[in-house]
Amino acid sequence: MRPLAVVLAALLFACRMSHMVATEPSSSGPSGVADAGTSADGGDASNSGAQGAVDAGAALDAGISTAVSYGDACNAAGWCWENPLPQGNDPSSVYAAGENDVWVAGAHGMLVHWDGKIVVSFHIADVDLNGLWGAGPDDLWVVGNAGFAAHWDGMNWNLVPAGAEDLHGVYGADGELWVVGSHATALRWDGSSWIPAPAGPSPNADYRAVWFDRASDVWVAGPGPFHFDGSTWTTPEMLECADFRCTEQVTPPLRAIWGRSALDVWAVAGWGFPLWHWDGSTWKVSRIDDNCAAIGGTPDQTWCFGEGAMSSLHAGTWTRLSLVPVLTKPVSVSIAGSELWVAGQQGWGYVERSTILRQDANGSWTDLIRGPELWLSSVWGSGANDVWAGGDGPGGHSLLHFDGTAWTAACAACVGRVMAIGGSGQRDVWVELATWTAGIELQHWDGTSWETSLTLPPTSLGLSAIWASGPSDAWGVGENTTIHRNGTSWISVETGAPFGLFAVWGTAAADVWAGGRGALAHWNGTQWSVLRLDGGEAWSITSIWGSGPNDVWAAGYDGSHSLMLHFDGSSWTRAGVQDIGILMAISGTSASDVYAVATWATAGAILHWDGNVWTVADTGASRLSALWGSPGVEIIAVGAQGAILRNRKTNAAFRPAMNGSPVAIPSAEP
Repeated sequence: MRPLAVVLAALLFACRMSHMVATEPSSSGPSGVADAGTSADGGDASNSGAQGAVDAGAALDAGISTAVSYGDACNAAGWCWENPLPQGNDPSSVYAAGENDVWVAGAHGMLVHWDGKIVVSFHIADVDLNGLWGAGPDDLWVVGNAGFAAHWDGMNWNLVPAGAEDLHGVYGADGELWVVGSHATALRWDGSSWIPAPAGPSPNADYRAVWFDRASDVWVAGPGPFHFDGSTWTTPEMLECADFRCTEQVTPPLRAIWGRSALDVWAVAGWGFPLWHWDGSTWKVSRIDDNCAAIGGTPDQTWCFGEGAMSSLHAGTWTRLSLVPVLTKPVSVSIAGSELWVAGQQGWGYVERSTILRQDANGSWTDLIRGPELWLSSVWGSGANDVWAGGDGPGGHSLLHFDGTAWTAACAACVGRVMAIGGSGQRDVWVELATWTAGIELQHWDGTSWETSLTLPPTSLGLSAIWASGPSDAWGVGENTTIHRNGTSWISVETGAPFGLFAVWGTAAADVWAGGRGALAHWNGTQWSVLRLDGGEAWSITSIWGSGPNDVWAAGYDGSHSLMLHFDGSSWTRAGVQDIGILMAISGTSASDVYAVATWATAGAILHWDGNVWTVADTGASRLSALWGSPGVEIIAVGAQGAILRNRKTNAAFRPAMNGSPVAIPSAEP
């Protein structure tokens, strides 16, 4: 393999340490009682030899046992993570080369490294990274979509592209390295080039993982197990078992495979499927109660992680243990010395969060990721040192504040889902809360304290947006509600819009725009006037922003496609933008620096206007919901998994340079 000019490890881990977060030593320790064990073949067995379970009350963010520093995580477009830290993309694979040398790969080309004290996350590719494997601290491989493959030699990352298919798994043993992926891709690395394995029995199969202990005994996980004996592929039967009586053949969607020897191989498919074991002659069910999704171990012990549970196999005995924090989507496990590492997600649905868990020799669990489980759907600020973000999360506490230094939880009394945020300054902030008890509330911050200003009637569906020109002049719009603060009280107002309004923004008390389904509306200080959109009800406006009265943008959707309108002071026209989906937010820092996001945009796409043309950039994060721009300074984006990203225009993105030529792949062997 030809080495490439890349960033040295010393520079990789030492630079860009502007986010330094110290954590207190962990106080959690092993406690609790493990569940009754079962033998490896499914029969009842004793509970002996189990590692202690963690106290079910252990904190989700228990600290690493030493002070932890977090380095910046920025992608090539300059988007940097501020919450969670070090970054919030879903992990896909973890590899522990040693107790203080742990790597995690994940979505959007991000790698995370832990050296015992410093957590660094950096952007290595423009594609999702799906698999890690290593033979030691100076021999590590990572693979990802679109044929991405790279090798770490202890000093440099070396790019070794492997075709064009998405690569999902990588493993090495017996002097060989294999990678597998979509469309039955199976490649072997001979030290200088990729050699395709002979064609398998299912040419369109999606290979998810690979494991072997010798080149003539290779197992691949996909739609069932595939076996390669050095020359020929076979598909051994997997038997479904009722009460461990195996009778019916099944083809489960396997997601991981791992073994200790040719006579001891394990395969998992995740939720709703059992754990299968290969004894050298037959695949059969070993456990049916843990929904195992990630598996790994040492020569003496096997670990299985399911959704909310984990089990350990030691000396032929399975023991189920409590797992805190609860992993709802475990994806990968690795062991180094006395430490156990597992990567995945906590939470459910839109309030899930990526997680990298470490269990030390005492059984204490700690999480390398710092940040709450939230879906942030609103963001607003009065300036660079006064920004508010809110959404939904466990317990209903979902409002955060940035004071120029750090993001912290705000308004302990504000329990509910934050629907909208707006204001006119540091002493005039409005937050709409949807609560289970009081319905829709408007909370007001006067710079010192919070108070409930208004409770909307039960018939109201709430507000979608709030805008204010000053403490005595504010507007709130929603599906069936438009309200105006005129002096010291809120009053209901009829705008004349044919349907509900979802967006409101203005330049002054007498220049306010609102938008919704099929229409835009304008307030001139005295009355509302309505402009019907050319697309009728099929066009909807979800967000409005402008740099001034003669430069206003309205973002939304045309059916399921991106819609962008522009007002030049006299008329509205449709602007040409690339379709990234339903636009949910628009904001900017100036007339030549405007951004728009679509919550379900592919691969973190964001639209950017430079004053001349709209282009698509990559934020490095999925499912962004809202934007706020500090005039002339920076733009902040928020979204799922508590994501808060800032585009630092004056900071160069931190990314290793990997500029090698592709490595040719010959035709498949017959």
